Amino acid sequence: ATQEGVDMLFAHFVEPAGTAKASAPASKVATIGTRQVSTFTFVDEAGKPMAKTDVVYHINGLGSKSGLARTDESGVVSIPSTNAANQEGIQTIGVSLARPGKLPLTASATLNWTAPELAIAAAGSANSVVVKVSGAAGKTVQITVAGKTYRRVATSVITEFSIPATAGKKSVKVAVGGKTLSRSVTVTKK
Repeated sequence: ATQEGVDMLFAHFVEPAGTAKASAPASKVATIGTRQVSTFTFVDEAGKPMAKTDVVYHINGLGSKSGLARTDESGVVSIPSTNAANQEGIQTIGVSLARPGKLPLTASATLNWTAPELAIAAAGSANSVVVKVSGAAGKTVQITVAGKTYRRVATSVITEFSIPATAGKKSVKVAVGGKTLSRSVTVTKK
């Protein structure tokens, strides 16, 4: 050992961490409604990939969860994440690889979830017209189905509305934030 470590009770020699490391992707901006993958790479003291090794991961913030993943032949592990809450904010993905008798290798990545651009979609469904708006949180959405108008407020970045309708072909017009969509959809029976 070439370094001395001192704690409150004992002075002892310890091996330096060496070149073993975990590398993480750079922080990035992600659009709500997409699936993201954060890729981490683990190498040992000799600089060789830590292949087929278990890694514990934690996703904090929007869509929190924990789990276990395994590195591939190149020492790479990919952790997928989404933003099921459909809210803007930060999500941190952390990984840790335990090493017997040594400190674990850890790394983290940050995703900054942002709202998508304003988008509108409409489709026919069973006894209803389904309208989906993205990027319209807090805005009033005006939906006209077969001449009858409904006003709804988008409660999140991606919001879906189901408007009851009888079976058949229906003309649909949706307006929100200066953007409009006009189309014909087919409503089916249950």
